Amino acid sequence: MPAITWEVSASQGFETVWTELDGGVLRARGRAVGTDPEPYWVMYELDTADGFVTRRLRVTTESADSVRTLDLLHDGRGRWTGDGEPLPDVDGALDCDLGLCPLTNTMPVLRYGLHRTPGERES
Repeated sequence: MPAITWEVSASQGFETVWTELDGGVLRARGRAVGTDPEPYWVMYELDTADGFVTRRLRVTTESADSVRTLDLLHDGRGRWTGDGEPLPDVDGALDCDLGLCPLTNTMPVLRYGLHRTPGERES
């Protein structure tokens, strides 16, 4: 799995992601560390279905005060759950976005070929 590391200046930190691209499917796992607004760790795993539509995003965050986890799952028909509970406010969404994480912006770029030809796309 190739690894990519970048600096995240907004959090005064770094992030590394390991990716596996297979046709229209992306799998990735990443780790981020930052110090602003307080020291933290973020670990995540991302799986897409065909066409680079997010299927699952599992996230764990850790700070001095707490460890939190979230498991977001897309059913392939437009509905989402978070830790097994329905999330009707985001039904119809194709992807999730982690703040300060360029990887989670990758799915629409790949899905619509925006890395090959310039343009815009509204969904």
